[in-house]
Amino acid sequence: MENVRQGDIAVIIGKSGEAEMTACEIAEHTGKISNEILSRLGGRLEKYVIFKGGKKSV
Repeated sequence: MENVRQGDIAVIIGKSGEAEMTACEIAEHTGKISNEILSRLGGRLEKYVIFKGGKKSV
């Protein structure tokens, strides 16, 4: 990936522009099940709820 810098936002699961990656797709690529992918994220990532007019940290 070109032009990636510290502080850039990385969408691991979800949609960014036209690109989209689901937990099911990651599971398929890794030979796991989607629940295992999601449960391993745990509290290590910042989580946000996006709503009309802004976002809220969860």
